[in-house]
Amino acid sequence: MGRWILGAIILMFVGLGYGLMTAETRMADMQSNIKTDLVTAGYDWADVEMSGNEARVSGTAPSLAEQQNAIQIATDAYCSACKDKHRWHTVEDATKVVELAALPTQSPYSFSARKTESGTVILNGYVPSEEIRGTILRNAVEIFGNDNVADDRLILASGAPDGRWTDVITLYMRNLAQLDSGRLLIEDFEGSLQGKSSSRDIQQALYGLMGDGTSEGYNFVGNVAVPQVPVQVFGQSGSQTICQGLLDDLRNGRKINFASSEAVIRGDRNFDLLAELASAANQCPNFRIAINGYTSSDGEAEMNQKLSEDRANAVLFYLSEQGGIELARLAARGLGSDNPIASNATPEGREQNRRIEFILSRAE
Repeated sequence: MGRWILGAIILMFVGLGYGLMTAETRMADMQSNIKTDLVTAGYDWADVEMSGNEARVSGTAPSLAEQQNAIQIATDAYCSACKDKHRWHTVEDATKVVELAALPTQSPYSFSARKTESGTVILNGYVPSEEIRGTILRNAVEIFGNDNVADDRLILASGAPDGRWTDVITLYMRNLAQLDSGRLLIEDFEGSLQGKSSSRDIQQALYGLMGDGTSEGYNFVGNVAVPQVPVQVFGQSGSQTICQGLLDDLRNGRKINFASSEAVIRGDRNFDLLAELASAANQCPNFRIAINGYTSSDGEAEMNQKLSEDRANAVLFYLSEQGGIELARLAARGLGSDNPIASNATPEGREQNRRIEFILSRAE
């Protein structure tokens, strides 16, 4: 009898020791499993400590969403040391959310994405939180490719028009991706999609999407150029930023050329550009357009002023007579060699300074 009792006691201690060893193994593995899942998900700010089968998750989350996601990941983690790999633990939430200073309010609230001919994309503008900034960046990488999102200049600020800001940005980034090159610009509830496409079908499809009500409440204009196809645009805008952007983007890397020392516009490319500028101006009927002519510093100041004014008037005449813009909305000014944008010491700089600029102002 005594031997049976002694044997039972020995077995009891062996079983207890095995149970303790198994529990220790489970605790260590469970802690490792939870930590691995958190780090893999990008939550390396979270620490894990096991006490029995309870996992205590601590650390400072950068946002409420990350805090909630981290606790859910810890709860869903599996026990690799358990026989059936089942959930073996409970979770104590000991995390906190970082206290952020109040964000400055931005008005107007804007966002832009520019796609170059090489496919590189640059993001710029405002976002209401780090979480939304991350969402926009992830969406941009998915849409344009990881290697193509070259830079982002997104700044935290409150003042987003509404809760659809991220969805509208994502929708129109997908539209921008279909263009060979171009720019998406959104300011409050106004937006524009402008650029170049080798396909008229893509142009028409994009214009159709702008008018299908998907982004109801947001007003978008389209200005997509297709080679060998007459200029065709979509919509009108009441935003000075959007409208100035339409004209500036069309002039980007292009200029209106004149015969040497004359106010005569020469070359089909110049008339193509003027036709595009006229179409963009007609998308913005609530604005006046100042046409400013400039020259280099070559020659006498009085002659330069006269030449720059004559060239500005030549552009005004074309936009009014051929482009269909009301004459009352146009004004021409000759500014001679004032306000150079490059050095007049080189031929290249002087060529840059010979230019026509378009400045919008709201009509009274």
